[in-house]
Amino acid sequence: MLSNEEREQEKARRARAGSAQIPKSHPDETIVAMESFFDTLFLFSQHNIFRVRMADDVDPDVTEANVPWVVNAYLSIGTTHELIAASFGTLKEFTRVGFVRAAHKEKMLSLLMEFAVCAAEMEFARHTYQTEVKVMMDDEHAGYSIAGSAAQIPRISSFEVCFSIFFSSAKRAVGKLMAILEWAAGFPIKNGTHIDKFCNRLKASKKHKKFHELVSRIEPFTNGVALLNELRNAFEHPTSQRNVLLQNIALTPKGQLMMPTFTLNHDQNILPPGVDFGTHVEAVVSMISKLAETVMLVAMVMKDDGILPWQARVKTAAEVNPNYPTRWKVELGHPDR
Repeated sequence: MLSNEEREQEKARRARAGSAQIPKSHPDETIVAMESFFDTLFLFSQHNIFRVRMADDVDPDVTEANVPWVVNAYLSIGTTHELIAASFGTLKEFTRVGFVRAAHKEKMLSLLMEFAVCAAEMEFARHTYQTEVKVMMDDEHAGYSIAGSAAQIPRISSFEVCFSIFFSSAKRAVGKLMAILEWAAGFPIKNGTHIDKFCNRLKASKKHKKFHELVSRIEPFTNGVALLNELRNAFEHPTSQRNVLLQNIALTPKGQLMMPTFTLNHDQNILPPGVDFGTHVEAVVSMISKLAETVMLVAMVMKDDGILPWQARVKTAAEVNPNYPTRWKVELGHPDR
């Protein structure tokens, strides 16, 4: 227990700048960005998001002396990941030009952190699956591609689990992005992952005329998100008319290995049979990445009611920071000025 004099000394020490050790997971890992919201500081590296607990967070009553800052890995996903660069990075672009109000930025960061949790789960499933495939193809099992014996074909043991985690997390990630649009537009949307419902609601509102161009940016994602919803629902809540059939590694009639596939049995035949899981994962990540960029652009302008003229363009290769590869460069001013 500290004496009153010692407590005052400790408070004075805490008021000065502090430092902490970052638990690096990669030798070249550096802190690329810092964000603070709701009295919590987060550090972003190329590979992780860290949460910082300062001395007052660890010991708010000042009962101990020389209490250190504590830094823990919060999420195993960082600024080089396309989903983080597309979401947090695009918001940072608006912040860079002074476009975002402080209260709005704090709200956006809290919503994006929920999105980041889903993104980390998606990446865990993708990485787990890809790692097992690589190990299998690198070892002696690769010889089975010409053996022609179905009994000897290896299996990707994580396939079903990764399939479930990835698509469930992807659907929730889209839901978090739609929550940002709901907040920006100022109205809730039933079944929030349906982009068409949001666009229809916005078209019927008084804001439609002003934000018609913004609606046109969101609408192209309607079919992709609808397919994601159908796929996830058919897998988690199968019926005789709608279900998902998973096929682990198999041999083609020519004796070649075929990577794990899935078939969405659906009364509208919205996907061909035998879709390669690994390829589709990459397509979904790409779609959600572009959706995240678009949501950030649309939400920021809508929330500030279009007061400031702005333009956004794709960065040149020289402008892209490899440690935080955001695609868009946001600038204030009219495009023709």
